[in-house]
Amino acid sequence: MPGTDLWSFGVRRLAPVLLIAGVLLALLAGTAQAHVTVAPKTAVPGSFQELAFQAPNESADARFVKLVVHLPNAQPLASLNPRTLPGWTISTAKARLPKPIVTDDGTATEYTSEITWTAATGGGIPPEQYQDFVISAGPLPAKGTMVFTVDQFYSDGTVIHWDQPSPAGKPEPEHPAPVLTVSNPSGSSSSDTLARVLGVAGLVVGIVGLGVGNVIVRRRSGGTKP
Repeated sequence: MPGTDLWSFGVRRLAPVLLIAGVLLALLAGTAQAHVTVAPKTAVPGSFQELAFQAPNESADARFVKLVVHLPNAQPLASLNPRTLPGWTISTAKARLPKPIVTDDGTATEYTSEITWTAATGGGIPPEQYQDFVISAGPLPAKGTMVFTVDQFYSDGTVIHWDQPSPAGKPEPEHPAPVLTVSNPSGSSSSDTLARVLGVAGLVVGIVGLGVGNVIVRRRSGGTKP
């Protein structure tokens, strides 16, 4: 049928475009998983929030066996409880506060400065997999950003330090520190990755529509032959 032939012709012509778009989407998805991140990326001031540090294994052949999260002393958290993780032991360390803070339990002179997850012997996260390390924390500070630095240890002795700042308007560093933005809800929010993926998807739809339209016009005018 003419309609079927026309559609097949359009698909053949647009196949390279669809392939490129698929590669772009795959690259974006891979980028989203490439770093140690904290989720959610935003939270409300004064709230108690569950925070998940997502850590992928980026090694080709070593297991990821230990994670240390360092908490900012400029924004100490009065309450902090890590979630149990089967196959891992959890320990915390405390440090003195630059300035004591008043809590419901009295005046605090120290805070939880770091949390360490250590895999059992022979355990850990294999290559190309990831793990969420979850804590419940609060109350969160006033508006601003909380920057967490993270040390990631591998079974071959490699240690990756996720501690580089990510200034706005500049390229992302190789090992960016996880950042939590504390602010009041604005009514609409979405992750940068989702926005990029939707943008690429919209571009693909537009290109496909334009290409099919051009094919139809050319076939009707007799200017293109299959």
